[in-house]
Amino acid sequence: LGTVTVLVLPFSGQRSTQRIIDGADATQAGGPNWELAALWHPLRAYERTLSTVVRPRWLPDGSTFWYRYLTSEGWHFWLVDPSRGSKSALFNHARLALRLSEETGTPYDSNRLDLEIISVSESADVVSFSLDGVRYAYDVIRDELSAVEQPEESPPHPYCDPSPDGSFCVFQRGNDLYLTELTTSGSHEVRLSADGQRGYAWGEEPGLTANGDDTRRSVGALWSPDSRRFAVLRTDSRAVSDLWLVEHLSQPRPTLRTFKYAMPGEPVPQRDLWTYEVATQRLVKIDTDRWKDQTLSELFGGSTWWTRDATTLLFTRRSRDYKQVDLCAADPSTGKSKVLVEERMDDQVYIKDPVEVEEGLLWWSMRDGWGHYYLYTSNGQLVRQVTHGDFNVDTPVSVDTMRGRLYVSANGRESGRNPYYRHLYAVNLDGSETRLLTPADAEHEIGFAPSHEYFVDNYSRVDQPTRSVLRSADGELILELERADVSLLVHAGWRPPEVFTALSADDTTLQWGVTYKPFDFSPERSYPIITHVYPGRFSEFIPRSFAPFSFDLMLAQLGFVVIQHGNRGGTPERGLKYRIHGRNDFRDYGLADKRAVIEQLAERYPYVDAERVGIYGGSSGGFMTTSAMLVYPELFKVGVALSAPQDPAVYEKQWLERYTDALVSADSVGRSNIELADRLQGRLLLIQGAQDDNVHPAHLYRLADVLIRAGKRFDMLVIPGADHGLGSWQYFQGRVLEYFAEHLLDWRPTGATVFGSEVGQ
Repeated sequence: LGTVTVLVLPFSGQRSTQRIIDGADATQAGGPNWELAALWHPLRAYERTLSTVVRPRWLPDGSTFWYRYLTSEGWHFWLVDPSRGSKSALFNHARLALRLSEETGTPYDSNRLDLEIISVSESADVVSFSLDGVRYAYDVIRDELSAVEQPEESPPHPYCDPSPDGSFCVFQRGNDLYLTELTTSGSHEVRLSADGQRGYAWGEEPGLTANGDDTRRSVGALWSPDSRRFAVLRTDSRAVSDLWLVEHLSQPRPTLRTFKYAMPGEPVPQRDLWTYEVATQRLVKIDTDRWKDQTLSELFGGSTWWTRDATTLLFTRRSRDYKQVDLCAADPSTGKSKVLVEERMDDQVYIKDPVEVEEGLLWWSMRDGWGHYYLYTSNGQLVRQVTHGDFNVDTPVSVDTMRGRLYVSANGRESGRNPYYRHLYAVNLDGSETRLLTPADAEHEIGFAPSHEYFVDNYSRVDQPTRSVLRSADGELILELERADVSLLVHAGWRPPEVFTALSADDTTLQWGVTYKPFDFSPERSYPIITHVYPGRFSEFIPRSFAPFSFDLMLAQLGFVVIQHGNRGGTPERGLKYRIHGRNDFRDYGLADKRAVIEQLAERYPYVDAERVGIYGGSSGGFMTTSAMLVYPELFKVGVALSAPQDPAVYEKQWLERYTDALVSADSVGRSNIELADRLQGRLLLIQGAQDDNVHPAHLYRLADVLIRAGKRFDMLVIPGADHGLGSWQYFQGRVLEYFAEHLLDWRPTGATVFGSEVGQ
C-alpha cells in the first residue's frame, strides 16, 4: 500500500563524476547522457541544496521563536519577535567562533557554525548546543562559553513507551505486558500480564516469539495526559494463517521466518482494547464489540485518543467492509462505552483525528461529498457543520478557543488554482465566515504559534522556490523571513520542473501534473516519455512543493521527459465523486487517464515521442505499471515494477476488501495481473525484495511463472535481504535508469558496475 521511499543523506568527501558512471560507459551519440545524470544524482544535488523552509522553534512565551537557515553565505541563526516585527541574530557569530577557537584550539569559521541539538533559554540569553561531540552553553549577553554535560538523547529503552511525565515505561516481552517505574535511584519492573501467547499477544501487533524471550518491544501504548493510565490493544491472531520467508543471508544456515498474514476472505486478527491504571494496578477491558471481524486500528492515522482532562478514552471501530465507522467514548475505570458518531458510506469511510474544543468534538466526514468538520457535543449530539463548500478540508492546524476560531489546511477552494495546493483558512466555530489567510497561489506549510497569534507560512511550488513569511492570525503580513537560495543549483544548470494540465479520459476531469525535462533540453529533439505512477485510493503523491532534486529529475537527465500526474479514483482530496471512480474496477480504473494524458502531451508537444513510452512505480505503482503494460501493450513499451502486489488474492486482505464490494478473494478475475500475462509485448523489469513481508515474493514468482509458460521474455531482480523498501536505493535505482536507457535509448551496458551504486557508500 505504501510507496517505495528513498532516504537521502549527505556524505563527506568528494567523489568524481566518473566514479558514478563506471559501468555505464561514456555517453553514446544520441544515447543517454550519463554525465548529466551523474551530476544530478540525489547525493550530488544534495551538496548544492541549501535551506528551503523555516522551522520555527517557539520560546515559552508562545510567540517569540528562533530558527536556523543555510544560505550560500553560510549558517544563520535568527531570533524573531513578532510583536515588534523584528528579526535579529540569535547570537554574534564572530564572537562565538572566537570563543570556540579559544576553547578548543581549532579555528572556527563564523559562517560555518553547523551547531546541533540546539536549545535556547526562555529569555534567549543562553544558547546550548553540541559541536564535534562536545556540549556547550554560550551566554549571549556575557559572551561566555562553557562546556557542559551532554543531555539525555534517548528514552530509557528505544522499544519502550514512556509516560508523558517520564515516570513510567510500558513494553512487551514474550507476548506479555510489563511496566517499568523510573525513579532517581533506578527502575523497578512489574509484570502486568501472564496470559500472553504466540498469536495472542499484548500489543498493537501479534507477538510471534516464544514466551520467555527477553527482547523488549513497543506495544503502541497510548498514555493519558496525566500519566495515570495507558490504553493498549490486545491482538488475537491465532486463527490467522501463517506466512513464511526464508532468510537466505542468515548465518551459518538460512532460517525460516514465520509471521501472521491475513489474505482477502480469510480469518483476520481480533482486537480488544484495554486500559491500565497505575495507582490501582488494574487492567480494564473496554466494551468495543459491534461487528464481526471489526478492526480497532487504522492504517492511516490514529484510532484511540484521550480527552484533555484524561477522564475519557475515545476510540473508533470499523466494520470489515470499511463502510461503517463508529466514534465511541469509554470510561477507562469501568470499561463502559457509548457511541458518539455513526459514520456510514457506500465507499470506505475516511476518517481523521477528532479535535477537542470547548463545546465538544470536531469530527471530520465526507458525508456531503467533501471532507469537512462537524461539531458534536461530548454526548454525541450533532450541533452544526462547521466548514462548508465544494472543497476538501485536510487537517486542523490550530484551535483558538478564546476567539472561537478553527484554523484549517484545505485544498480545492480557490478557483483556477491547482486543486492539490493546500492553503490556510480561519473558520468561526459557529460555522460562519471561511477566510483565506495565505493568498499566494502555491502549496503552504504552516507553523502556528502556541499563542495562536502568529504563524510562519512556507509557500512554494515545484516551479517556485520556497518563500517564508510571518503573518498574524488574521493573515496580515508582518515580516518576510527568507527566500530559498538556489544560486548553487542554478549555477550548476538546474531548471525547475513544469506544471501541466490535461483532461482525463472522460474529456471533462482536469488532471494536474509535473514534467521533468533534461537540463540540456532542445525542442528540436525527440524524447521518450516516462510516467511515474501510483494509482492512489488514499493519495496520488503528486509533487506540489519545491524539491530541488529527485529520482525523476535524475532520470530525465538521461534524455527523457518524465511526468507524474493523478487519475480519477486516486485521492479523496478532490472529493468523493473523484475518489469513488472505478470502485470495483480494481485493476484498470486509473489506466485510461494515464493513457489519455500521454496522448494529449504527445499531440501538444512535437518533442514527445509517443512510440517510446515508459512507465514505472513502486508497490501499488508497481501493480499499475504491470497492468498498463498488459492492458495497453501498444502504448507502454518499457516498464519497471518495484515491490508490486501482482495478485490481490494473495495480498494483505484490506487492499482488496477496502476498495471493492467483495469479501471473498478466490475470485480475482478482473483484479489480477496474472490473468493478462500472455498479453505482454514490451520489456518488463520486476524488482522484488527477498524479505518483503508486505508484498510477499510469491507475487513475483506467480507472475514469472505465467510469463514463462506464455513464452514471454522479461527481466527480474530479487534483492537478497531487502524488504518492501528494496534495500540499497543506489543499486536498484541505478538498475532502473539503465533499463530505461537500454530499451528506450538503444544503449548497451559494457561495464560490470551499476550506475551510481557506489555513491555515498
